[in-house]
Amino acid sequence: MAAPKAGSIVGSARGGKSFLIDLLNGTEGVFTLDNGGPCTEGVDMSPALLPHAAFAARFGARPNAKAPPIRFLDVEGSGNKGEEYDVRLYVGVLLLSKVCILNLSGHMGKQTFLSRVAALTAAAESLDLAKGRTRSEAPLFGHLHVVCRNFQFKGAETKEYERYIWEDEAGDDAKDRNYLRKQLKRSFKSITVHLFPKPEKGLDQKRIPWAQINDDKPFQASLTKLGAAISDQLSDAAPARAAAGAVVLETGAIMASVLRVTLEKVNQGDRLAIPDLWETLCQAALAKEKQAADDFADELPKRFPLKPADLAQAIGAAARQRATALGVQLDTCQASAAMRAEHVALLEAHLARARAGLEAANAVLVGKMCSGIVTEEKAMLVAELKKVPQTPSAPGGRISSTQYVASLAAVMSARENGLLRRLQEWGPPDAYRSATSKLVAEQARREEAERKEKAEREAEELRQRKEAERNRQEQLDRERRAQEAALEEATNERFSRRFYSPPWCNPSMYSYGPSPCDFDYGPVRGGYGGYGGGYGGGCGGGGNFYKGGQFLPGGGRAPAGGCRM
Repeated sequence: MAAPKAGSIVGSARGGKSFLIDLLNGTEGVFTLDNGGPCTEGVDMSPALLPHAAFAARFGARPNAKAPPIRFLDVEGSGNKGEEYDVRLYVGVLLLSKVCILNLSGHMGKQTFLSRVAALTAAAESLDLAKGRTRSEAPLFGHLHVVCRNFQFKGAETKEYERYIWEDEAGDDAKDRNYLRKQLKRSFKSITVHLFPKPEKGLDQKRIPWAQINDDKPFQASLTKLGAAISDQLSDAAPARAAAGAVVLETGAIMASVLRVTLEKVNQGDRLAIPDLWETLCQAALAKEKQAADDFADELPKRFPLKPADLAQAIGAAARQRATALGVQLDTCQASAAMRAEHVALLEAHLARARAGLEAANAVLVGKMCSGIVTEEKAMLVAELKKVPQTPSAPGGRISSTQYVASLAAVMSARENGLLRRLQEWGPPDAYRSATSKLVAEQARREEAERKEKAEREAEELRQRKEAERNRQEQLDRERRAQEAALEEATNERFSRRFYSPPWCNPSMYSYGPSPCDFDYGPVRGGYGGYGGGYGGGCGGGGNFYKGGQFLPGGGRAPAGGCRM
């Protein structure tokens, strides 16, 4: 099984760290207690490993079957024993953790926020780097998730709060805050801020029941987002990483050893150095193995009450038997190596023949289909050659080199004969080119005929459209001429030339009184101002009746009472 990946949580005492890690772990009461004091002293490690698939399914993330299991670490709350104690305690936990959660409470300003996170920066600075390493290299620690609990916010406020916290500031009073931001970003691979709302119920209780918190949808939404992000970051199956010049293993035994040695150095007040920590772990492992060997040596005479001479003789016989077995195994390995070299030489010879044949075929054949088939045959031949076993499965099941060569030669000959037969079926290259040229010419003729037919059809449609437009225009001209003729005829029949006014004295509706062209012709009185719609005194009698305001044939409008003309 792959080494587990660790996730840890740090923060102030009595801030709900153990409760939050229980929610992520999916097991109630693993880290939390129903008392008034701190739940954790030192570091608590979850007793059971959590499969990554189960963890990812709880938060709707994508599971990875190859991902290692997860183990959570609950760290003692900070602030009770001094900042130096907290910083040294964080070092071992941060080195082992792929993901670290910093648990904070409430809405806070940038100065307060950065002062709470400063302990993590101090943990990175407290490490003694190995020789030849500088702080400009990769981050020492994994991914950091800052969880702000009991935070009143709206949907888009998370990004605004992150920008408010992490953007550099101008001015001398902001130098310390900018330095903390820079060190944090260099110490962790990534930093994400999560805003958790206040639970709707249970704030006055020491411990909120799980059934009640599971019904709190806003809180569960924030928890699901945090769990999905942690699942994605713990899904890779990368090997143990190197930090500050020393390899950090993440198995359960190594985790316990690292935490134990770290706590011992914290209690002694020593400065932590990763190479020294690694050396201490190695020395402890060697001492443990040496003690186990000494105990076994002391226990062995009690189990086997033999004389020293008999014991030495038995040991010598066992050693000789073991040497003989090793010699047989060595001879077998040498024979297998010789056979493998023979197989490799045979395969290279056949591959050279196949390559020569394929190159000759490619030089003769013309056309896309022939080249594709020859390339396919080459790939299949190489794939079959790769399937030849390098070593025999068992000494009793081996075949001789002569038999193997004969069988492989038969297979190769059959494949070559099949290839030649297919080449003969295709025919000479000239016939292939001729058939191909005819097909191309026929296709070109069909396409040319289609283009001509389409052009003729479009020309005919254009001619018909022009003809229809010309007919329509002629019809309109005929109708206009007919209307003009009818109007002229009606005018000539109803009005004599003696009542017609020349254009220069044409009356209008704006003429007041008699016009300059005033006539006294029988039925028309008052001049053209009269029948032209002015105020000259009436239209006279006889003729057609025109309503008030209606246009008159000679221009102007009829008076309000109407008139006859």
